[in-house]
Amino acid sequence: MNERTGRDDELTIDTASLLVDLKRHWWNILLMFFAGALLALVFALNFSGRTYKSDTILAVLGTSGGAAANVQNATKFSESITSVFQSDALRSLISQDVGSTNYSMSVSYIEDTNLVSISASASTPRLAFRALESALRNYPKLLSNLMSDLYLVTVQQPTIAEEASRRFSTPQFAVLGACSAAFAYVCVVLLFSVLRDTVKNTSDMRRKVDGRLLGKIPYTSTLKKAKDNFVLATSQSRNFQFEENFQLITSRILTHLDRSGGKTLAVTSVLQNEGKTHCLLNIAYSIAKSQKRVLVIDADFRNPSVAKVLKVEQTDDAALAKAIQTGGFEKDTLYQIPDSRIYCLVNTSKQNALGRSLSNGKFSQLLHFAGRYFDYILVDTGPVALVADTSVIAAQCDASVLLVAQDTALVRAINDAIDALDRNGTLIGCIYRETRPPVVSMGTSGYGASYRYGYGSDKSKSKEIQ
Repeated sequence: MNERTGRDDELTIDTASLLVDLKRHWWNILLMFFAGALLALVFALNFSGRTYKSDTILAVLGTSGGAAANVQNATKFSESITSVFQSDALRSLISQDVGSTNYSMSVSYIEDTNLVSISASASTPRLAFRALESALRNYPKLLSNLMSDLYLVTVQQPTIAEEASRRFSTPQFAVLGACSAAFAYVCVVLLFSVLRDTVKNTSDMRRKVDGRLLGKIPYTSTLKKAKDNFVLATSQSRNFQFEENFQLITSRILTHLDRSGGKTLAVTSVLQNEGKTHCLLNIAYSIAKSQKRVLVIDADFRNPSVAKVLKVEQTDDAALAKAIQTGGFEKDTLYQIPDSRIYCLVNTSKQNALGRSLSNGKFSQLLHFAGRYFDYILVDTGPVALVADTSVIAAQCDASVLLVAQDTALVRAINDAIDALDRNGTLIGCIYRETRPPVVSMGTSGYGASYRYGYGSDKSKSKEIQ
């Protein structure tokens, strides 16, 4: 087992993972945007409060001088007039008249004129009108001391508001609500992304996972799918970095098997859709390139995928089931991958009942029988966290490896799977698979190209990575 560095309980803030999670939830973010706008609009229309405004216009006149002097006086004394109409003394007089304090008074000077606009706002048109009317009756008592040689004349009589105005601007309030709801949802997504304890990069793999790291399968979008509908390290559109990585991983696996005199290798993962079937087939191709005969056994009884990936067409859809029941097989029950030394023993349909026959010794007998004719046997198993068959199968193999897909399974589940495999003494280590391309200039090591996997007929999503 590898020695982990750092603290495995530290949170990993991976920019690429955050961006991927936001991209995954973009539709929900959009829905929250519109939902926030709708809720804000409903609130603004029904609960933000309606106000009615009553207005009047006063002219500032002097006892002497002409129109120009009146404009100058209005400008000079506009602050005094405003302070009077908004003073506590006038408010007290108005409250005595109308019997309420639920109103507000505002004063605005009309530029380059001697006119002053006075407004009273309240929850009802009657209260607004009465408050303004009371202000016009009472302000002379307070203003006479400030402007002895000036007086105010009502140019426009107080009006009664016919329509209510709202405290908030409805469009602006809707935009604010939409942005607030979307931002809150984004924050929740980012929080859960940070708190989700998965393997987000190679550093996490070394720091948090208990298993030895055999190698990394990088992501690439440059390889085109071959005629067999999946990408192999030997496809015509070659990516040498990708091929070299698999050669390195395969070399480490074979070194362990050869030292221990073993031939059989179980390949598994924690969850579905992590790409173990494609990983196994690439390992098989890497072994076959050295002129070795390889047998691939699809022992994922509940979700057989080797036949789907290879598009196997055979009349016997239960070849593996018969081989396990008899402890051997005939050559015509094997499927040979064209132009290769790789043979496959598969089921093309689910065989759930086969899991119960693993402990009767027939599967182990099948492995020994296959060992007479093949140099290496690779067994594709079900996910460790989902089926109990995997641990039983791995215990009957000479070695096992665990595929860890980036940002997929929880670290706790990965380490539990490692413990389960390691109890049988067969675990060699882990293979780390990137599921999204590296982000440029993020200071990460690794290749700029790697590879998209699927599980069976499913396809993993392309994402961005640090």
